[in-house]
This record gives sequence, structure tokens and C-alpha cells, in this order.
Amino acid sequence: MAVWHLVLALICLGLLLLFLILVDAPEESSHDDSYGLTILAGAVLTGAGLFSGLLLAGVSLALLGKSFFRPRWSVILVPGLLGTLAAVVGSFVGWPVSEVIGGFVAYHLVGGRLTETRTRAAA
Repeated sequence: MAVWHLVLALICLGLLLLFLILVDAPEESSHDDSYGLTILAGAVLTGAGLFSGLLLAGVSLALLGKSFFRPRWSVILVPGLLGTLAAVVGSFVGWPVSEVIGGFVAYHLVGGRLTETRTRAAA
């Protein structure tokens, strides 16, 4: 999930910068706060994606050790993507809860794939 969280953070950062470049700042006399709230939301999404990605990468590095640098991409990419999507959808509930939901989904999918691999190897 760390890879996908970092990719999501880069996408949010790019969209935030694109928004800042393309949209003119409103007049000072304007009472519409949507411009500032949009910038704040983009900054929060970017920061949360970077923080979550780095936190997940740190935990993975601590758990896996040197094998963290040689992942089996066929096993982790799809579960990580689905876990990240579950976390994004669950973010309406709240950030910590959504990360737990996404982590559970990814962990369950990785466990299923590893069980399939062991079953095939044993047969």
C-alpha cells in the first residue's frame, strides 16, 4: 500500500499545483472561501498521502527487513492498490479508520495470494 499511497500523494500534489497555476486567486473583497478550502483540501490530501505512504513503508521495512527491497511485485501491487482504494473510500469515515480498513483489505488479499502460491508449489 505504501507504493500506491506515495503515487496518490504525487497525483494530489500535481493536481494541487495545476489548480494553483490555472485558477486566479480571488479578489481580497470576495467572501467566497471555496478557493482557500480547495487549496487546504489539496494540501491535506497530499500531506496525508505522503505521511501514510512513508509510515507504511517504515512499518514494512521494519517487518520485512532486507526483503523489503526485493518485493514480489505480482503479489503486492494489486492488493496494495485495492487496499489504497478501500482507504480512499473509507476516508469519509475518518483517516485512521480508513487506513485500518485499507490495510485489512490488502493484508487479506496478500494472504490469499500467498496461500495460492504455497498450494501450487506443494502440488
